[in-house]
Amino acid sequence: MIDFSGQMIFQPCDSDTTDLFESLDGTSFNIWCNQITDRLCESFDGLGDTIWVDYSTSKDANINYGYIRYFHCMIKIALNFIGENPNDFRIYDVPKYEIIEEDKRYPILGFYVRGFLKEVIPTDRQLLLKMYKFYDENNYTVPPLLDSIVNQKILR
Repeated sequence: MIDFSGQMIFQPCDSDTTDLFESLDGTSFNIWCNQITDRLCESFDGLGDTIWVDYSTSKDANINYGYIRYFHCMIKIALNFIGENPNDFRIYDVPKYEIIEEDKRYPILGFYVRGFLKEVIPTDRQLLLKMYKFYDENNYTVPPLLDSIVNQKILR
């Protein structure tokens, strides 16, 4: 999961040991945080490591400066690949952004899909517990999968 200067993006990768830059291959897509998933999105706000990066957009060649906060996780999302609205799914001709790191360019946000985030489970135990603590401290119902995973790991 990537927070790119306030824009939530998911980048699929094969392993939670994969380096952020190694994983950026143009297959990342937006995560739509809306009123249905606000608590879920709030629960992972601020999680992960933060780095500051140079980047450019597909609209201009100017170099911008912003942050990336990221962590490895598993997600469950309802994706709308087929629908009547042409704005539900769009593959960009070129990724919307390129992160510039050590003179290399890494594509990010290769397509848009209107999807409804259902679960986010960090693979790092400390982040998992922080997310659980968010629900507990705010007296929100802990999502069943998160509750199950945390309780299994605590009881071991």
